[in-house]
Amino acid sequence: MRRGRCQTKSRVIGSHVKPYYMDVKRIHKPKNIINDVRKEFGVNISYSKAWRSREKALDMIRGGAEESFQLLPSYLYMLMLKNPGTIAEIKSDSESRFKYLFMAIGACLVGFRSQMRPIIAVDACFLKGKYLGSLFVATCKDAIGHEIPDLVFVSDKHKSISKAVLTVFPNALHIHCIYHISQNVKAKFKHENVHALFYKVAKAYRESEFHELFNELERYDPAVGTYLREAGFSRWARAYSDGKLFDIMTTNIVEYLNVALVDAQPIDMYRFNVKNGNSGGIVDLKAKTCTCRVFDFDKLPCRHALATARSRNIDPYTLSSAYYQIEALLCAYADPIMPVGSQADWIVPDESASVNLLPPATRRPCGIRKTCRIPSAGEEKRRVKCGRCGQIGHNRQTCSNPISLDEKKEGSSKSAKVDHV
Repeated sequence: MRRGRCQTKSRVIGSHVKPYYMDVKRIHKPKNIINDVRKEFGVNISYSKAWRSREKALDMIRGGAEESFQLLPSYLYMLMLKNPGTIAEIKSDSESRFKYLFMAIGACLVGFRSQMRPIIAVDACFLKGKYLGSLFVATCKDAIGHEIPDLVFVSDKHKSISKAVLTVFPNALHIHCIYHISQNVKAKFKHENVHALFYKVAKAYRESEFHELFNELERYDPAVGTYLREAGFSRWARAYSDGKLFDIMTTNIVEYLNVALVDAQPIDMYRFNVKNGNSGGIVDLKAKTCTCRVFDFDKLPCRHALATARSRNIDPYTLSSAYYQIEALLCAYADPIMPVGSQADWIVPDESASVNLLPPATRRPCGIRKTCRIPSAGEEKRRVKCGRCGQIGHNRQTCSNPISLDEKKEGSSKSAKVDHV
């Protein structure tokens, strides 16, 4: 507690706060450790010591990072043994240091090949452990066991993802996540209405509706239209996606039935002309399409198709895609994912247990870790503009630029008015 005298080591403090980390859902930050030590022992410790104590406590519970990397080959062997069909592979460099790991659980692959919708969402996040790295995740929604014409990939604008999709799945459609594009629109253009209007443009079904909304967006700022044109309509606009997208939001057919108060006039055995003011549509029950394009994209009957089904006493649920049926859900999750069990019960062959796998050479630098979200590829950071001096990079509260004489006079006049009131 005095200058020149050492405090208790972080390992001792870590053993004291270890119970706080037994529950993985509980959050106990370094500042909480600082408060705990101050209240219980009357001692002030630094943030860095509290952070090291937290790391020591986690190591006592979960084991060190180095031990975990060494255990990976054996763990993956047991994972594949317990879950048939699982694919897992580790790559290391010439010095036996970890490079990357690929893993696909067998039960997930079965679901991928059965009744899932043909959309693959791809994204990555940075790992927060001792050694630098990232977790790359592909959420698959395929319906059969090979590449199909309607296969769609959704990701940010990272070039490596585009290259990989084009190489492995050359016939698949690759679109960009509209959330990331909307964040760019919000960061680049400061119009309040543009951000919300962009979602309406992106989700429009008909090209006529798309262009009507897009023209409205361009009236706010032509630069927004230029930016979105350069991104490519086929990359983000539903109306230009060739009908391969599925609406991943839950749609309640019963609610559609309540608003399907329109009449259907037959054209032939399968096609019907449904009139509903200016928003009617021509429905083809055999092809399961409608000129409003909602039926085409969502693979769920639109209000025009529901009106047709009602007039012909057809069960509307039979018009929806098999991907939405209960049987598809049960089939996709039929196979369980088995845990590997206690390490003490593992029986691992020498070829897996004897692999010497070291952690990566890159380590996280010292200091306080960043807590702000790191933008994805192609997503630009929002730039803060000072309301006092008008410059970019800081706000009014942190502004250190000198105040002009006019600004001083304006400020004094405002204070005078307040005093007078």
